[in-house]
Amino acid sequence: AAGRMGRAILEEAQAQGVAIAGALEREGRAPAGAAIAGVALSDRPGALAGKGVLIDFTTPSATLSTARLWAGSGAPLVIGTTGFSPGEEAEIKALSARAAIVKSGNFSPGVNLLAALAKKAAAALGPDYDIEIVEAHHRAKVD
Repeated sequence: AAGRMGRAILEEAQAQGVAIAGALEREGRAPAGAAIAGVALSDRPGALAGKGVLIDFTTPSATLSTARLWAGSGAPLVIGTTGFSPGEEAEIKALSARAAIVKSGNFSPGVNLLAALAKKAAAALGPDYDIEIVEAHHRAKVD
């Protein structure tokens, strides 16, 4: 919750009047009484499992661990984590039989619009053209 996306989500939720049950941080990184945008931090996913939609923008291993727990509760998940292996992708697909999962490698409206436009351009230009899109993140992005 303390990363860029976590803070943005918590701040926007607060601005929109959306109730947040809690915010997760890595084990050992949620000091007692710590909060972001008025939301208490926890490093125990089990304490929050099933209390609402989980929004996860972490790392593949952390996402899978929490997704297994969350899917077991039947509560929905939103996954924005990237860098999954094919086996991890398959596990997320299997978990989606137990809970609703929305997964996207990029939630930016501009990037998603660009991807749709690229498909149209490729279809219009045909196989004689080689289209490539390069996306760059901020320097601190892990993958």
